[in-house]
Amino acid sequence: MKLSAVRVALLAASTLGLWACAYDEPTLATAEQLAVDATLCDTLNPITYSQQVRAVLAANCYECHASDIATAGVVLDTYDGVVRQVERGLIPGVIRRDPGFSAMPFNRPQIDACQILIIERWIQAGTPDN
Repeated sequence: MKLSAVRVALLAASTLGLWACAYDEPTLATAEQLAVDATLCDTLNPITYSQQVRAVLAANCYECHASDIATAGVVLDTYDGVVRQVERGLIPGVIRRDPGFSAMPFNRPQIDACQILIIERWIQAGTPDN
């Protein structure tokens, strides 16, 4: 009898624990919060195209905007292609999902605040090819 009560209690506790975890929603830190914590989002040091910017674009954009695909004529897997979109004023508006811009990446979640901040800092630095 005691063993059954213990099993029921353990089953109930584990079920409640799983239910609570299943409904936890992750919270996104704002760009300002990430910028303050250099361990999460290092934008205080110089941003490099070859290391940081290209990695963000590869993870989020190449699926549709690599040279061999070039959806809507947009190429983002070359430095020149990226700079062309910056000069046209599309980046960072599309990744920030600013009003009047197509939300990118298309049909996917927004790029996280840290990655957007990396792109913005690189643009503010003059889009160096480094």
